[in-house]
Amino acid sequence: MGCLVAVWVMPVALRQAPYRVPHKTGSLVLRSAGGKLWCGHVAPWWSCPISYPNNAMNKSFQQVVSVTAFAVALVLPGVAGAKVSEQTLKNLNTAFQGESNAANRYGKFAVKAAAEGNAQVAKLFRAAAASEAIHRDTHKKAIAELGGTAKEFELDAVTPGTTAENLKASIKGETYERDTMYPDFLAVAKADDAAAAIRTIEFALAAEKEHAKLYQEALDNLGKNAKADYFVCGVCGMTVTELPAKKCRSCRQSVDKYNKIA
Repeated sequence: MGCLVAVWVMPVALRQAPYRVPHKTGSLVLRSAGGKLWCGHVAPWWSCPISYPNNAMNKSFQQVVSVTAFAVALVLPGVAGAKVSEQTLKNLNTAFQGESNAANRYGKFAVKAAAEGNAQVAKLFRAAAASEAIHRDTHKKAIAELGGTAKEFELDAVTPGTTAENLKASIKGETYERDTMYPDFLAVAKADDAAAAIRTIEFALAAEKEHAKLYQEALDNLGKNAKADYFVCGVCGMTVTELPAKKCRSCRQSVDKYNKIA
């Protein structure tokens, strides 16, 4: 439970115009409708009616009411002035850098696999690289939404091994993220009630589970890998070999958000 106080010290016309104020998970939008002041938020999607702070505000919003200053106090679950912990921002920066390196590394592993004649494994690495690039970007966006800064860094140097070695290294990395890193980061984000962090971490965690499984299957069948297509959701990075019927099972967005990997 937190309290966000938004203050405007200027003349304002209150008809149907929305007012946007900062929120730790994105932006809150204040608007008038049906004789009530409403607060809305983009993701997760919710809204709630809020009583006007004084009698003067109870007049019909079909009329223009000009005031020189007013304050609106919102007391809502998870809405805060509550400060997101430094640990959550640190975790997101760690994840941002890790996914940046993974996208770069898997791209190079794809080139190596192709050079060794493992076209199917090369396609899998390209799919994973595309997925990690999405996680990189959603992590960076979440950092900004939570008031932090994505730290600058240099990508790790990559020296690909054989395709088998690269698959083993990839399985190790994905397993760590699946079993340790992301679950730990998610627990901290939930303790902070930081929806932007929770969302991007859950997206990455769901995809890493699939990557670990796909890499293990590729290693088990190396040299005789069956042909398959890979599809990556452009919203959350979920990676699949068969498109869902209607919606991505991770982010619940339409199936048309998926991109087929060449």
